[in-house]
Amino acid sequence: MRDSKIRYSPDMLGIDFGYDTCCAAAFSGEGPRVLRDPEGADGLTPAAVAVDLAGKVLVGHAAAAYLAANPDAGVRGFLGDFGRGKSYTFGGRAWTPAECAGEVFEHLKKLVEAQGLAPAQTIVAVPAYFTDVQRMEVKDAAQKAGFMVRQLLNRPTAAALAHAFAHPRERRLMLVLEWQARSFDVTALEMQAQRFEVLAADGAVDLGEALLSDPRRLAEALDLPLCRALRSASRTLKTFDEVLLAGPQARVDALKNFLSDRYGREGQALESPGEAVALGAAIYARIADELAAQAPGNKGGGCLLSVMVLAACAAAFLF
Repeated sequence: MRDSKIRYSPDMLGIDFGYDTCCAAAFSGEGPRVLRDPEGADGLTPAAVAVDLAGKVLVGHAAAAYLAANPDAGVRGFLGDFGRGKSYTFGGRAWTPAECAGEVFEHLKKLVEAQGLAPAQTIVAVPAYFTDVQRMEVKDAAQKAGFMVRQLLNRPTAAALAHAFAHPRERRLMLVLEWQARSFDVTALEMQAQRFEVLAADGAVDLGEALLSDPRRLAEALDLPLCRALRSASRTLKTFDEVLLAGPQARVDALKNFLSDRYGREGQALESPGEAVALGAAIYARIADELAAQAPGNKGGGCLLSVMVLAACAAAFLF
């Protein structure tokens, strides 16, 4: 029997499953909005799981607080370990990254239901460099927690969608550079009257904090995937209307210096990147639902749509 407190409606959900924090958003009749975690001041949910002395599983802010005093009692920031065969031992047993993610997705599901929404029609944003195996592990974890995952979306693409929605223009070329944990992602996009298209996506893995203290090695490490993406997009850096930067502040600053020193180009820090990615995923979910409803022969079922299919019509909704 359905919970009478939950409003089963056409609301679309977007989730940013990030390295350090996670965030959920919904797109309803009033537009996209973040579903804030009431346990934290910033509204985001730490990607943290722990087990206390009584055997209770702690998630999110409760886990992060417990880990501050008991660092061996759990794990935080496990997204980068997906698909690597890694496990953690705490609470008297071994945990896989997918099991930890499942606990966080369960927490997010409770946030969704607490606001009268159902965990259906969900888009989950993941790192652009993720392999098919890593993507499937994330999707399975979300579905086991009760979300109906319609599709996975690259995080830079979701961020660009949210930015375009908040700052509408008739036409724009956007470049998104995201440096999170061990990965650096580059995504080039074009948006205009009747088209939204991912022109190119590239990246690199295992770019750690050590590179911040070595400008030459850092520039070389960042430049390679950037140049590959620009070549694939058949564009030069100066042709882009906006260059958006995402990541921890120290890394955003390093990206700004890299662009300025090497190319004489300014980069713009993405506003509230965790929220932006979740909002972008929710926007994508709403567009996909609109297009599925309009598809020939549609009988109300969920039509799986890719970014390239959305390219034909997304701007009509966004702008």
